[in-house]
Amino acid sequence: MGTVLTLLLLFLSWAQAQPSVGFTTVFQGALGDTSALDGAYSADVEMEMPLGSCGSSYVHLEGGDGSGVTDEVPGSSADARGQAGSVFSVAEFVWELPVGEKFSMALGKLDPTALFDGNEFANDECTQFLADMFVNTTALPWPDYAPGIKLSFLPRGEEGSAISLGIFKADAAWDDMTEDLFAIGEVDLKLLGGNYRAYLWRDPGSWGVGASLDQPISSHLGAFARFGAPRDPVDGVKAAWSLGAQLSFGEESALGLALGRNVREERDETRLEAYFRLDLGGVSLSPDVQLVANPEGEDMKAAVLGLRVQVNYP
Repeated sequence: MGTVLTLLLLFLSWAQAQPSVGFTTVFQGALGDTSALDGAYSADVEMEMPLGSCGSSYVHLEGGDGSGVTDEVPGSSADARGQAGSVFSVAEFVWELPVGEKFSMALGKLDPTALFDGNEFANDECTQFLADMFVNTTALPWPDYAPGIKLSFLPRGEEGSAISLGIFKADAAWDDMTEDLFAIGEVDLKLLGGNYRAYLWRDPGSWGVGASLDQPISSHLGAFARFGAPRDPVDGVKAAWSLGAQLSFGEESALGLALGRNVREERDETRLEAYFRLDLGGVSLSPDVQLVANPEGEDMKAAVLGLRVQVNYP
């Protein structure tokens, strides 16, 4: 951890960058066919520095501890870090480079889940839904933070539709860089103020397709849907779908509701989640309720009650 902090201080002194810091604490209790009361926390430090004609650089440090109730009710917290202790590490280090007026490139240590299968209303476990299936599709064998590259064609600039290709190390390792590659291509269409994404992926053992849609309905209401289907089951998942909506109140407060299903080799998993995010200015409180049947195929039913506390600076 000392090495990471030293690198952080060097980066800040060199870049004169203002870091963005976020702390997320989640308390969860499980009721039903199991019972538990557990917690988890994570910390994220993000910095970005412009590099003029050479684009920009971005670094993301991450640490945390705890699993919430994911041991008892799997899939209930995408923010869970496991019992590894509070170890800070460089999660992402990205160089973003514009290539002409209509192309861009990002390379380094990347987070594939942040670059593909995005969604305005269901893609952030720190501020939106907590359950895995409402953050990214569970029908795709996502690599961890991994060495990789993303190429994008932007015919109408950064705010328009895009076609992107990403290639990552499937095992997230830095040796044998041409082996065990994961590739994904995505089309993102901007229509009626929303995003309509469709993608095709392939890893060393399988391939699959997916889609992620988000559409504002009014200035305060938006809806989303997500679907994924692999050729071969991914951790037992043969297909996955979810849909839901978000109702916003003011700048940051919001109410979210989602329903999803993982079609599995044995018992299908069905989950309903609702949260309310109350923004207090730099701090937000989010009560969260999940009703789940057969999490990850286990023969059980449970209710998961949670409270998320998010602190951001600045």
